[in-house]
Amino acid sequence: AWAAVPPILKSQAQKIASEKLGRQVTIGEVSFKPWTLELAVNDLRIASADGSHAQLDVGRIYVDAELQSILRLAPVVDAVTVERPKIKVIRNKDGSYDFDDILKRLASEPEKPKSEPARFAIYNIQVIGGEADFDDQAFGPKHELRDLTLGIPFLSSFASQRDVKVQPKLAFKLNGSSFDSDAEATPFAEMRTADGHLRIADLDLSGFLRYAPRDQVAKLAGGKLDADLKVDFRQGTSEGLVISGQVELRDTKLLDARDKDLLAFESLKLGLASVRPLEGLIHLSEVTIKAPNMAVTRHANGRLNLQPVDPAERASKPAEVSRPVAEAAQGAVEKKVWKVQVDKIGLQAGKVGWRDETLAPAAVVELGQLEFHAEGVAWPMEKPANFNGSTALGGGSIKFKGEATDKQAKVETEIGELPLSVVAPYLAQQLVPTLNGKLGGRIGLAWNNPELQVNVAQFSADGLALSEGKSSLASIGRLEVADAKVDLSKRTVNVANLSLSKPQVKVERGSDKRWMFERWRKAAVASNGSAPANGNGNGNGGKADQPWQISLANLAVDGGVVGFSDKANEKTPVDVEI
Repeated sequence: AWAAVPPILKSQAQKIASEKLGRQVTIGEVSFKPWTLELAVNDLRIASADGSHAQLDVGRIYVDAELQSILRLAPVVDAVTVERPKIKVIRNKDGSYDFDDILKRLASEPEKPKSEPARFAIYNIQVIGGEADFDDQAFGPKHELRDLTLGIPFLSSFASQRDVKVQPKLAFKLNGSSFDSDAEATPFAEMRTADGHLRIADLDLSGFLRYAPRDQVAKLAGGKLDADLKVDFRQGTSEGLVISGQVELRDTKLLDARDKDLLAFESLKLGLASVRPLEGLIHLSEVTIKAPNMAVTRHANGRLNLQPVDPAERASKPAEVSRPVAEAAQGAVEKKVWKVQVDKIGLQAGKVGWRDETLAPAAVVELGQLEFHAEGVAWPMEKPANFNGSTALGGGSIKFKGEATDKQAKVETEIGELPLSVVAPYLAQQLVPTLNGKLGGRIGLAWNNPELQVNVAQFSADGLALSEGKSSLASIGRLEVADAKVDLSKRTVNVANLSLSKPQVKVERGSDKRWMFERWRKAAVASNGSAPANGNGNGNGGKADQPWQISLANLAVDGGVVGFSDKANEKTPVDVEI
């Protein structure tokens, strides 16, 4: 046996494997020790379809069988070691793989009748120093897997050993990023279980961007992934899969459909308390995003960069490579009603930029120092979620807190020294003069779908000034509103107190018989596709035609100056100041 088995095994293995796979299979050397049932195969090589390189190259395969295999009439192996396996895979430009011919050849073989699972016991399975190269010519990137280590201490289908737990280990480096995992399983028991632990460190996502699903709104441009996950699986009388742990995305960037900056953040951390995909349940202990920077743009055609690209615009772009596998899988997923619970949501040091290119010049507004915190968020929303936050805008500040569901919400806001300059580009579309001033106050919002009420505890505008160049047209030292209620659904306004301090205005009519405010307004320019000025085209059942009802209980004016100048009659002009 020592002399005869190696050459016979080598010859027959090469012949049978080559016929089965349709590829040239070669073996460098075979050694066999019949007294210990040890078998070693060196330099196993499966050639590519054209024979130019090795599709699979294994340095050494070592098998140490036990003599009890003869007594059990089933293989019992003490150790299996696979050393230095190397595999090369190419995806062609048409989406096919260079091993498709092997799959077709194996699939064409007649199906074997179903039978009981094979009886075996294998101990100490090891894969050492594995490597894999994947050359994706369809999408461009190349991927390298190095330092593959796989360890499985024990696998057995014997009835007496089906409930013995197996503890496999898997570790490797993918494109320079480290993966490490371990698990515990009973794969052959009637009630199969598996407990796994997966660790991913500093995985660079840039090499996988071309595989992301096609999306007309946003696409990933870069980022790094860290994960520390535990997976518990049960299968038998009932099935269950529970995933817990933590996932973190770092230094991530997203582009919009036009390849412009959309969102970037320093860190996005997800704490998975209990995710049960088979049951449609997601419970997250926390969602924390650090230093997000979002750029929202309204283009000259009126479309936001958060919207899909216009079909006409997309038609001018080159077609993307199809992803038949991903698209086919999309329709196979059964729709499930998911239940989501998030204990805490936190947003720190955020920034949101707004650019409106429908105006000339474009309006640019930036929200900075954005902070947001929420607790008890769930979907469906059976109970309201509590939230609070703050932001800086144009040198002013906005603070808010409240509670909300998907059908109603209550929000209290506090505004501090918010400059009117932030809306100056929009006012400039209607007014020739400029309006300046600072706003402040405490305002509450109460929404009960579809009704919306605004409760103004206190609101003030300081240093209001309407000016043209260096000339002041009108000004108010301070305007203050106290205890006001606005009902947008009923179109009513009730103001308890309104006070004006040092208002100054000069009412003028020129010799052309035009009032000064007629010159202040710019000519209205109708935009394409705009709704008609009259009729019920607003879609709210004609409520916009209902007049507003305004009630003012107390009015106070202090230190006002009103001028009146009428030059309509050149012979008898009027000039009065109060």
